[in-house]
Amino acid sequence: MEVSSHASSVEQVYIRGEKGYVILMAVGEEAVLTVLAREQAKLGLLFLDMRRAVESLEQIV
Repeated sequence: MEVSSHASSVEQVYIRGEKGYVILMAVGEEAVLTVLAREQAKLGLLFLDMRRAVESLEQIV
């Protein structure tokens, strides 16, 4: 799923809230992986794991 403008497309959305994060990552053009994480989460590792999950999910979506 991509949100397109004239020049670019969105592959991931990162929202920071009072108690943590909501992260959305495109899985192909028709699906979105959504993760809720605590404020203490190690975001680098989280993004790495999400990217790996997206690669696996793209094979079945």
